[in-house]
Amino acid sequence: MVSFEFSIIGNEFNAHDDNVDVEIKLDSGEMFYATFFTIANIESLFKKNRDTGECKEGLYLWASDMILVEKLSESVIRNTIDDLIKAGELEMACSKQ
Repeated sequence: MVSFEFSIIGNEFNAHDDNVDVEIKLDSGEMFYATFFTIANIESLFKKNRDTGECKEGLYLWASDMILVEKLSESVIRNTIDDLIKAGELEMACSKQ
């Protein structure tokens, strides 16, 4: 069994345009983490960076341990983590704590 927790920073949360930090704990005790972003959130972050001048006026965007999903929900996160484990790709997609 795999357990995970995710945190939402701020008062408002948009399942279609946001990002969340996820901690993943395996039965073995190993811990991993990643940030799940929606595709719409990537577009919003590029726009914000163009407006604020960050990341060379929106030229690029980077985040370590980035996983892109269409929607932020517990079921999407759970299915993504389960599939990464099944495919043997969890350690490539996430950082180990």
